[in-house]
Amino acid sequence: DGKVDGKMGTFSIMHEGVFEAGVVRSTFRVIEGSQTAGLSRLKGEGSYEAGHSMLVDFDFSYSFLKDLNVAD
Repeated sequence: DGKVDGKMGTFSIMHEGVFEAGVVRSTFRVIEGSQTAGLSRLKGEGSYEAGHSMLVDFDFSYSFLKDLNVAD
């Protein structure tokens, strides 16, 4: 459970990465159909690089699909 842009829900990610020369490089994306509640229309992807640190900074770009039943 978590919050993205003030909206609560859950989602799963697909994670792919490599470990080379002591560094992890990873990309990930939100799995379509895994989102729940307020995050049900979430799309996103991200990446990170990490060495031996226990803390990792990552980039996460996201958007929410428009509900076609709601007028703008």
